[in-house]
Amino acid sequence: MKKILIISLLFIPALVLAQDYLPLVPCSIFDCTLCQLFKMLSNIYNFILFMVIPPLAALIIAIGGFMYIVGGTGRGGPELIGQAKKLFVAVAIGMVIAYGSWVIINLFLSMLGFPQTWHTINC
Repeated sequence: MKKILIISLLFIPALVLAQDYLPLVPCSIFDCTLCQLFKMLSNIYNFILFMVIPPLAALIIAIGGFMYIVGGTGRGGPELIGQAKKLFVAVAIGMVIAYGSWVIINLFLSMLGFPQTWHTINC
């Protein structure tokens, strides 16, 4: 339960940034079209990919580094160093999955002849 609370508290500043820097919902509730629905989904995807994942990954790497340092001083022992290494590997795998999927889709669509701006939707 504590992990869910901590993760949700991390997303509150991200949502505040979303309102200032990236309008996630491009229309009001009564005049949305299908194109604007896809624009909203694209905005949410780009927000998560470029504004949520990098700071969250940096935070987790910092926590892992702290665990590694504390484990090396003898307080936590080898268990803490093992957990830190698992955190580093998990962050690396997550980043490869998140950004690798975008690269694969971009490569596939560029081979099919789509323009390089396929990921932006203009209504």
